[in-house]
Amino acid sequence: MERNRMELLPGVFLTLVRRREDEPACFRAALLRQLSREEAAMNALLPEALLYGTQRHPDGALEAALEGFHAKAEPLVRRIGEVQAVGFTAVFDHDPAQFAALMQTLAGILLAPDTRFGQLKKEAVVRALQRWDELDEAEDDPFAAMCDHMCCFEDYAIPVRGERPEAGPNYYQKLSKHYRAVLSRSPVELYYAGAIPAKLAAQTIADGFAVMPRGELDFDLGTDIRMNAVEAEPRLLDLSGAQGVNRVTVGWRLGEVMEEPDPPVLEALAGAYRALTAQLGTDVRLDVHKGILLARCDTDPDRAEETIAALKDAMAKLAAGVSAEVLDLGRAERVQALRALERDPAALEAFWLEQDLLGLELAPDEYAAFIQEATPSAVAEAAQGTECDAILLE
Repeated sequence: MERNRMELLPGVFLTLVRRREDEPACFRAALLRQLSREEAAMNALLPEALLYGTQRHPDGALEAALEGFHAKAEPLVRRIGEVQAVGFTAVFDHDPAQFAALMQTLAGILLAPDTRFGQLKKEAVVRALQRWDELDEAEDDPFAAMCDHMCCFEDYAIPVRGERPEAGPNYYQKLSKHYRAVLSRSPVELYYAGAIPAKLAAQTIADGFAVMPRGELDFDLGTDIRMNAVEAEPRLLDLSGAQGVNRVTVGWRLGEVMEEPDPPVLEALAGAYRALTAQLGTDVRLDVHKGILLARCDTDPDRAEETIAALKDAMAKLAAGVSAEVLDLGRAERVQALRALERDPAALEAFWLEQDLLGLELAPDEYAAFIQEATPSAVAEAAQGTECDAILLE
């Protein structure tokens, strides 16, 4: 997969990925912020408010304008470790004749939103708040409670969209001021995956974003990594209530391997753990930015202790030595998912944002190859460094 990366303006980075003409193209513009309780919610409101319209396509006309390009834009609010990425993504058909006009239209979402007397329109902000409530009903992160428990003293426990603000009638003014500050101070990650040649695509995108305001940039972005468990014994939180325990989640810190992490080996570890606990129906989440691995599964109330022991014992077994069969099963699932990325423009975009923030340049097929090459000894060594930090009962 052909990939190019460049800096268009101070703190404005562009990743270009070449795709075939018969495949959907994808564009992304993301402002990067350090996740914080003070501004997470305002950051998260911006994408929906900005997609209300632009100066050229005000009051809801933007969606129709994008349809004319066979394009659809969606708000982006994503947490990557303890970095918050907010902006939008757009998927569209390959059409060289319309590419420049489309990039101008997309740039307008970020740089020339629909305003009244220099303020984001009140209607746009009201809509963003309404959408917040809809997302609260639709979203269900099965690991949210565990992150709150395990990382309660860390920014990682902050919800990706923060806490819903108490927004008064003039909140749009506060959000407008915040938008201008965020736009000028944030590093920006632009992304284009499509069939337009890299040099032409870069120049066209640079033209569209040439007026990006640049002030004193907040480059102090990153994720604090705790190597070891907080206490000598895993912290236990029981939220099960009178009905008894129906679900168990166990969390590990990955330990000193995070001093120089090898993401493909950690992916192989997570896959091997999933394979070893498959009979429990375990859902596993690995965050290579934060250095944690979470395992979650349902249980019968009278077998909760047995389930906890099985989840902990599986990591101990991996540390003692990984069998070729378990490792092959563990690698296969992740490799298959990586190879499927080329068919999914949205998933491919998310993959490259992760890669760029990790400072990696591995295309999905290269990443898959490194996972395949992860040795039993390397995976066992990674497992040996883990420390069970917290257990959640629900």
